Amino acid sequence: MLRLVGAICVLLVLSVTGCGGGSDTSTTISYRPFSFPAGSVGEIGERTAQSFLKPKENGLVGSELKAVFPDRPPPEFVVWADLIDSFSVPVADEGDRLTIQYVGYLYDSKKKFASSWDEGKPFVFTLGKGEVIPGLDEGVQRMEIGDRREIVVPPEFASDGSRMKGFPPNSTLVFVVEALAIKEK
Repeated sequence: MLRLVGAICVLLVLSVTGCGGGSDTSTTISYRPFSFPAGSVGEIGERTAQSFLKPKENGLVGSELKAVFPDRPPPEFVVWADLIDSFSVPVADEGDRLTIQYVGYLYDSKKKFASSWDEGKPFVFTLGKGEVIPGLDEGVQRMEIGDRREIVVPPEFASDGSRMKGFPPNSTLVFVVEALAIKEK
């Protein structure tokens, strides 16, 4: 029994302090959630996503977003991937008013069908109120200001009476969305 307790203690110590070759015995883990282009950060220090969101006169930030299309058949449910995770607050929840910039593409042809850049202004809607297609409503849940997310929406989540139009029926859609502002309910 004493040997078992001793072995467990040794394992715990190794798991806490780490083990491996090299002379650094530090247990501090550091990472950068995303990197900024060279020259974009003037001084060293903590930066928020909001400090990099400098809107133009029309309210849009940066240049039009581009989608990355998977090399496989479209999914049967809504899927998304965070391209930039800003680690900011607030987090978008049902009933919150979101201001986003977005580009929408058709999955099969990779053709753009809608863009906030083409409209000349960000898109504003209330989350969970049916103002956008159900797949987009689901896909932007829990986004934070400065987040960029790619969302793939199958046909059954892409049709209803929402304000979003311009795509053929029974289409799988790909959106690249960036959250510019969140007004909590």
